[in-house]
Amino acid sequence: MDLIDIAFQESQVKIQPTPIQIGISTPATPDFLIEKYGAVGDIKSGVKFEDHYLLTCAGYAIAYENWKRKEKRDINFGIIYFFPTRIPTGVHPC
Repeated sequence: MDLIDIAFQESQVKIQPTPIQIGISTPATPDFLIEKYGAVGDIKSGVKFEDHYLLTCAGYAIAYENWKRKEKRDINFGIIYFFPTRIPTGVHPC
């Protein structure tokens, strides 16, 4: 089993796409990028997981692939780490 070493760095991951080609502003700033495994992602928190969170991964993947197009690097995985901050009002945990 391979372990993935993820360490905090005090700098942000800044992807520099060509905005006119893909319609995404520059820089795109995901919360993490694991280039070795072609993964990009975001950390989210809130009352519930929202479907549009998945679109952030798609946007970061498109931006990264546009930025690294000469190197032909792909992003094949999008990861959302979701941390619920509280139980929604009126919902009982079961």
